[in-house]
Amino acid sequence: IEALIAATGRHSGAEPLLVELEVETGLGRGGAPPAALASLVRRVDAAPGLRLTGIWTHLQASEDEGITARQLGRFEEAALDLAAGGRDVPIRHVAASGGLLTGVPVFDGVRPGLSTYGIVPDELTDVSDERRASFRPVMSLHARPIRVADLPAGHGISYGPSFTTSRPSRIATLPLGYGDGFARAHANRAEALVRGGRVPLVGNVTMDAVMADVTDVPGPPITLDDEFVLLGSQGDERISAEDLAQQRTTNTWEVVTLMSGRLARVYHAATGAVVGLRTLTRWRG
Repeated sequence: IEALIAATGRHSGAEPLLVELEVETGLGRGGAPPAALASLVRRVDAAPGLRLTGIWTHLQASEDEGITARQLGRFEEAALDLAAGGRDVPIRHVAASGGLLTGVPVFDGVRPGLSTYGIVPDELTDVSDERRASFRPVMSLHARPIRVADLPAGHGISYGPSFTTSRPSRIATLPLGYGDGFARAHANRAEALVRGGRVPLVGNVTMDAVMADVTDVPGPPITLDDEFVLLGSQGDERISAEDLAQQRTTNTWEVVTLMSGRLARVYHAATGAVVGLRTLTRWRG
């Protein structure tokens, strides 16, 4: 608060900075204790360069009714303290994606995060199949190979090597890696989709490349024109963010948010039409 007041004080002629205060109700990560909220609100109200627009808290485990009830109780007590002191209670919000699916009160607003990707939060194991079916994942990861090579038996693939061909093999190199958010932990355990089927990713994932063993793909040999899917669907097959999260022993939030700015983004409308393209250097809508 002191830093905000000092910064806005140096620009007194500017529009006030809109502020929301976090209330610490049990997450242990940030925010003001409930007992200190009223005092902080008075300080914000007294600062000419600030205007309070809301208070909020973040749930520790929205799937746990007991923990959530205690956090909501502390949050509501803080709001009541404000009202008792004669201060109108500003906009309040608590529920993120998990809270929306577990029936947490929405108050005056919500903060959907993972659900905007069409993904049910990992810990919500009790969500019905019907409810899950209403979610449609919106992120997918595609690549075309930059090299397809026929390699002999006994040929090492990538650094190490952690994989060596046991037979003559056709290996496709895809131009993405852990520098793009496709983690090194996927080495020798992940798959890609091509021509509607699954192929193994072999060798260590590098900063800029991952290799697929396409030896057994039916039909004509794989070429530079074939499209691979590392996250998403192709034909009847699907690789989900949950699948990738399990492989790297993390959660789906990390999978989707680690996709780096180096990856070109192609945005589609609900109809499937392309509505925008963003690369490192430009945006085209």
